[in-house]
Order: sequence, then structure tokens, then C-alpha cells
Amino acid sequence: MHHALLVPDILDHIFAFIKADSEQISHRTFAALARTCSALSDASLDALWSELRSLYPLVSCIYDTNMKLTNEDTSEVDADAGPDLSVFHKYAYRVRKLELSGYEGGWRATAVPDDLGVFHVLQVPTPLLPNLTHLAWTDELSLALLWPLLNPRLLSLRISSFQWSPKSTPLLLTRIRGLCPELNTLGLLFYLSEGYEAVAESCLSRVVCSWKKLEVLDYSPVGCECILSLSVLSSLRILRLRVDNISDLNLPANSLSFPSLHTLQFQANSLATANSILQAIRSLPKSIEIFLPVYQSGDVGVETVEPILYPIGQNASCANLEEFRMNVPAFLSGNIVNGSNVLRPSFPLLPPSCIAHNDDATIHARR
Repeated sequence: MHHALLVPDILDHIFAFIKADSEQISHRTFAALARTCSALSDASLDALWSELRSLYPLVSCIYDTNMKLTNEDTSEVDADAGPDLSVFHKYAYRVRKLELSGYEGGWRATAVPDDLGVFHVLQVPTPLLPNLTHLAWTDELSLALLWPLLNPRLLSLRISSFQWSPKSTPLLLTRIRGLCPELNTLGLLFYLSEGYEAVAESCLSRVVCSWKKLEVLDYSPVGCECILSLSVLSSLRILRLRVDNISDLNLPANSLSFPSLHTLQFQANSLATANSILQAIRSLPKSIEIFLPVYQSGDVGVETVEPILYPIGQNASCANLEEFRMNVPAFLSGNIVNGSNVLRPSFPLLPPSCIAHNDDATIHARR
């Protein structure tokens, strides 16, 4: 092997080139390197196992290690001996990022709970992945199943599409904070049944704001308190809100201050809610993106977008804004009537540092 391959910068460049290929080919390449070059074996295994989309490859390691073939058709396991987890541990500590979607590539019928069940039955020590730093938990998987994967090294946690339970969810969310205190990126997107708003609002405000080092937050706020309490997050750089409330939000003007905020993105349930959020922002970030629901028909006039653009133009910090993007609801519903001419009178409401234009569905302005 050439000595140049031992230079970290050169090796990083080669591995980046391999990763740029398709996932299947890059995995095969790293596996081949690990088997054929002892000097590159550890680095290749790190690259091969650093990111997973399923727990099944790790479960498979346990199966392969403990199941012994007796002939071509049958296999057996020593029921008296404890499970051999050596191969599992060899690879588990290399995993840094895990994105669970419930199924492996859509072809395997065994779901995530089944894989976690194997670890539970075999009493595999937790946390299962001690060096995991990024975890995405999706497809309506129960929060209770998270526990074996949480660890103090976790920096990014995204939990989406789960159903709020009035009894278990507050308890589980509170405990998550204690198991991964160093989070800087958090996603909490869920479905809330009518009648539980007050309990959810109080719990979410307390739990989310307990992570003082948060830099990125992707969030479904239940009410005004859930948004107003976020001002304590002084390190927040990116804030994404999905406001699904039935009623409009009414936030006090200039009530939100985020000294480090660079990007604000939100999906609002109405023009009134969008206007309220923008009125509440004391100092505008460099980038704002707004998605409004498709709820109206007919022609679009200046009155459609002026309630959004006006508070931006009137904000004392409007010169900070470098990029603004907003969809126009009626355009998305198919009613495109000379959109550019209709919306252009509203462009002066944006700060002069932005150059504004629009296409069939959005207003887009950037410096």
C-alpha cells in the first residue's frame, strides 16, 4: 500500500469520492476495502457503519454469529450458552447516524419494533449505539421504543408524525431530556387530538426550553405560550414552525427576540397567524420562508400578501433580511391570473436590500 494513503487528508478525499457514488455501490466498496486492506480496515468499517437506515444489519450480526448451520437446510443455536455479541459490539459503536423509517428500503416486512424486540429478548446492554449523535424517529413509532437508542452523546433528535397521548407523552418527553442533555438540534412534529391543547402546551414549553444549547428547532407549537417561551433559546439559529391550530394565534408585538437567529421558516394556518408571528419578531433574521394553506379561490390581489409583507417592511431591522420566500395560496389552487402584475405592487413593502420576483406559486426576494 502506498504511504500516501496513510495521510488523513488524502484518505478523506478518497472516501468522499466513494460516498459520492450510489449508496449500494459505496457500501460494497467500503466492505471490500475493509476485507482486503488491513491498514484501511478500521477507517473503511467506520465509513460503512457510520450511517444506518435500519437496525436490521446489526440484528443480522447477532443472528449470523449465534446461528450455526448443521447442513444446507437447517441451523441450530446453543440454548444453554449466552448470546455472542462480539460482532454486534464491533460494529454498533461505529454508528453515528440512524434514520429509522420503519422499513429497510421498503422491501423487508420486519419493522423497527421487531428489531428492538430482539435486543430486548437477548438483554443487549443499552444504549445500543453508544456513539450515536444523530437520530431520526419517524413513521408513527411509539416514543416508548426510543429508550434503548438514547445516550448522552446524542446531538440531534428528530421525532415526527407521532400521536400525542395525554398520559404517556408528557412523561416520556420529560425523561428524554435527562438521557440526552446535549442536544443542539431537535424536531418535534406530532398530531394532537382536540381537548388536550392546554396540557400539551404546558409540557412542550417546559421540555423544549430545557435544552438551552438548541441551535436548530423544527416544532409543532400548540399555542402562544409554546412560541413565546422560545425566546430563552439564545443560541437558536434555525427555527421551523408548523402551526396547525384551529384558531388564529395572537402574539404580542415585539415579544420574540432571538439574537442568533439566521433562518425562520413557518407553515401557518392562516394569514392572521402569519401576520401575528411576523409582528412578534423584534429583529428579523437574514432568511424568512412562509408556507400558507390553500384555502381560498378566485383572483389574488395585493390584499392577499400585504398583511405578510407590511410588518416586514415596517420592522426596524428590515435591512437585515437577505432572502424572503412565500407561496401564494390561490396560485397553488390553480387560479393564476396575471400573477406577476398583481403582486408587483406589494414588492416595495419588502426591504430595498431585496430583489423581488415571483413565479406561479411563490414570491421570492433575495439580496
